[in-house]
Amino acid sequence: MGEIFAAIRRAGRERETIVIFTSDNGPWFEGSSGALRDRKGSTNEGAFGVPFLARWPGQIPRGLVSDEMSMNIDVLPTLARNAGATLPSDRVINGKDIMPILTSSTTKTPHERLLFFSNSEIAAVRTSDWRLVVRGFYQQFDVPFDALGYWLLFNMRTDRSETTSVWHLFPDIVARLEGMLISARSEFSGLSQQRSLPAVGAPIQLPAGERPGLTKQSYPQLGSQPPIVQPQAPRGSR
Repeated sequence: MGEIFAAIRRAGRERETIVIFTSDNGPWFEGSSGALRDRKGSTNEGAFGVPFLARWPGQIPRGLVSDEMSMNIDVLPTLARNAGATLPSDRVINGKDIMPILTSSTTKTPHERLLFFSNSEIAAVRTSDWRLVVRGFYQQFDVPFDALGYWLLFNMRTDRSETTSVWHLFPDIVARLEGMLISARSEFSGLSQQRSLPAVGAPIQLPAGERPGLTKQSYPQLGSQPPIVQPQAPRGSR
């Protein structure tokens, strides 16, 4: 970073250049998600929470901190607007210009809600105050909680670490976030399911429409373990 800043200074472009330091997901095993729950590969906040540092002398105040929610989808519209560029009109741009929250600690997020995905499936929806998790993993099996009549609801103001689900205490909040979820599922229904080739002997994750037995009637007890499909070894292997 020091070399980048030095090059910008030599070019005399410090006040015309925004430098952003961030990441695409939470830490893997060699990192730490701090107070956030879990890490990359899960559906909890620690899988998605990343640092976001922005520097623009003369525009972004030094030392300013904002706790407002945003996402890396906001980088494109933010940079485009401040560079005087026009966003493409032939597609939906889900990101927002977040320069106002980068320049003021009192400005609120432009997002009503943010979505978190597990491959092409929506795993969670978040507002400023609440996060509703509807998918999770158990022994490498993708479990749709809401299909089983179960949700995880966390208060992001008082329980950012997602330690205690309070969905049974706030049915109205669950209903409101479920409404957002239903709308978003309709919006993103065209996404294709990402498949990955599992290692020999590892369980297979099937796309949502092909997962066996994922019904409330088949698994009335959430502690019971759904069947796991074991892949066969490739031909010619021993």
